[in-house]
Amino acid sequence: MKSMLAFALFAVMSVSWAETAEVSDGDKVATEAAATDIGAEQSSQSSLHSSPQLTPQQQAETLIADADWLALVEITHVNSLINRAMSFTGALSVEGYTYQMAEQRRWKGEITQGTELRVSLRDCHHKMDKGETYLVAARHISEELVSGSCDQLVAVADAEQLIAHLDRLIAPSIASR
Repeated sequence: MKSMLAFALFAVMSVSWAETAEVSDGDKVATEAAATDIGAEQSSQSSLHSSPQLTPQQQAETLIADADWLALVEITHVNSLINRAMSFTGALSVEGYTYQMAEQRRWKGEITQGTELRVSLRDCHHKMDKGETYLVAARHISEELVSGSCDQLVAVADAEQLIAHLDRLIAPSIASR
């Protein structure tokens, strides 16, 4: 009965369960890929790095203006943010991810060692991969970095022109290794 009630609750919310994520302790859990409403909203928005309305120059200027911190980073660790209220035995509800990062280049802002980036699945349903490099724009909110859309998280392979324009607009800081 309890599991039928939980299933009905998730069906009413139109949540689709589609992937498996690794929580920081190594356990595998079912995760929320995206609520139908959220997925529809995000698919109607054009991505900043592929938007036909903005030139790479305009995209770079927008990132600089909107972010407190802008950097090229390698993702070193990924943690799932679990929504305990929506979780039940056998299935945990993931509402987002936190990422630990190693800066490679920085155009704007400062962060301290160990600062994590928080991304809600409501803002971006794409999970960044450990070991991959991304151009990340974020705002400081309550002493943590928060990205508010997928437009602020661009895989390096998709960001070459954008990075070139950022380099022309602002001299980047190169991270020491």
